[in-house]
Amino acid sequence: MFAEKGVSYYGEYDRKNAASDFGSMRESGLNAVLVGVSEFDYWFWKEAVGEVLREAAEQGLSVYVDLWGWGKVFGGEPGSIFVQRNPEELQLAGNGSVIPAACVNSSFRPFLIESLQEICEEYDFNGVFIDEPHYARSGREWGCFCDKCRDFFRKSFGRELESTLSDDVVRFRENSMLEFLSDLVDVVKTAGKEVTICMLPFEGEKRRLIGAPDWDKIRVLDADVLATDPYWMTFGEDMTSFVTRHVGRVLKACLGTGKRAQVWVQLFNVPEGREGEVIEGIGLINKIQMEGKSVDSLFGWPFLAGKNSILASDNPELVWKNFLAALTP
Repeated sequence: MFAEKGVSYYGEYDRKNAASDFGSMRESGLNAVLVGVSEFDYWFWKEAVGEVLREAAEQGLSVYVDLWGWGKVFGGEPGSIFVQRNPEELQLAGNGSVIPAACVNSSFRPFLIESLQEICEEYDFNGVFIDEPHYARSGREWGCFCDKCRDFFRKSFGRELESTLSDDVVRFRENSMLEFLSDLVDVVKTAGKEVTICMLPFEGEKRRLIGAPDWDKIRVLDADVLATDPYWMTFGEDMTSFVTRHVGRVLKACLGTGKRAQVWVQLFNVPEGREGEVIEGIGLINKIQMEGKSVDSLFGWPFLAGKNSILASDNPELVWKNFLAALTP
């Protein structure tokens, strides 16, 4: 069974209430929590967020901070204050339309670096979770064609940025994302905390469209944990083949690096009648190995299966019950 068992947690800023939730997690056999901190949370609830993180640590949980939806460059439902305030720094599609997400080559990068430095200095926690870094899309349109990206591409390849996903364009977007991630990793590691990078389970043209770096390039970054979230229900995939393939990918990326492997299980929007798949999926993940390497960390998203939120499963009580049961040795 997994050495680390955890769940994502967000939206609670009263320490007393959080203490009760964390106590429930511990009693249920969980030993880690990922606290989603959006830009709004950090701006509006800064002191309260610190209290919640401190409570989790004092209860003996390993505590991680998720840059939840920041810049819409990372996964998550929250809106972005940076996107709201800096329309000139957003990604542009080839047709000139604005894509509502920050460009990783824009002033969003120094903004995020400064914010991340402050978070690491101000709060008590174990590590930072970099969640699904990607370029955004608007329908069939993709970016980024802003002036900075056009200028960087011109300097790198000696010609104008073309409007097709050529190999050079894919390489340019991938390199931009890798440089962006490397900067973030450096900030967190300098602060003495761990880094987890969670990549979307995309391959081929899907991966090219979102500008996600290949695992072979991600694995050389100084991260401590490599993760992925093969949510077979959300992506409409066959559980066995989808989970086996992508868990294998993350295990392979960790081989020979000393990095830990983490896999996420969907507890949100689970349809009625499919709650048992949570148990089946976790059992499958627990069995997968590659050259003796198995998954070190298993997390579910989110706490209580999203009860009372837009992410609520049809039967959140049963989904949550199954999640905890599957993690009991």
